[in-house]
Amino acid sequence: DRDVTGVQTCALPICDFDHWAVDFKRGHVFVSAEGHQSVEVFDLKTGDHITSISGVKLPHGLAFDPVKDELLVEDGGDSALQIISGEDFHKIDRIQLIDGSATGKGDSPDSGIWDPQNRLFYMGNGGISAKLEVSTISIFSPDQNKIIGEIKVPTNNVESMALDNAHHHLFVNMRDHKEIGEFDLNTKQMIRTFTADGMNRNTSMAIDNKNGRLFVVGRDPAILY
Repeated sequence: DRDVTGVQTCALPICDFDHWAVDFKRGHVFVSAEGHQSVEVFDLKTGDHITSISGVKLPHGLAFDPVKDELLVEDGGDSALQIISGEDFHKIDRIQLIDGSATGKGDSPDSGIWDPQNRLFYMGNGGISAKLEVSTISIFSPDQNKIIGEIKVPTNNVESMALDNAHHHLFVNMRDHKEIGEFDLNTKQMIRTFTADGMNRNTSMAIDNKNGRLFVVGRDPAILY
């Protein structure tokens, strides 16, 4: 056990923060304010609130592309990827996800992960929020400005993901099964699934590629695996 001391605290009127991304060039932190239907922008050094980016229905996964100077926002309420200018926060484009739901409401993207090495954004969508038994990870290329592929995932609840660039593998939290799926990004196929004793509602995930460690947080009980 270690004591953790906060560097600073910033009181905020907006709750229900979901995902986040960073523009290191300008020192901006972007946070999905799901209940506020906005992306909130903060100063990385001071913690000051800079502005709110509106025009998103249900912001979820975020990524910042420093090459194109664009913020990528998964909009679960619009079944689309919103592309926002990193300079003045105006909307540049909207990429529609394929509507595969039984309700006609779209595939409701949620968690995502940015691959800076290959310049790809992996977006989890479908599943329970779209009334589907399976999920899809859509692969967006900012250089081509379109969805260039997809990975089918046998779960109705895709949560966080982690990239193993050394082996070109993707780890995916398959929360309804209490499992982690490992996928080959060359073939877009699942290699295996595995779990840990007692793991439940596995949500957050991070990888230490150097030491070969995968960190997963279960919510019930709240345990780091």
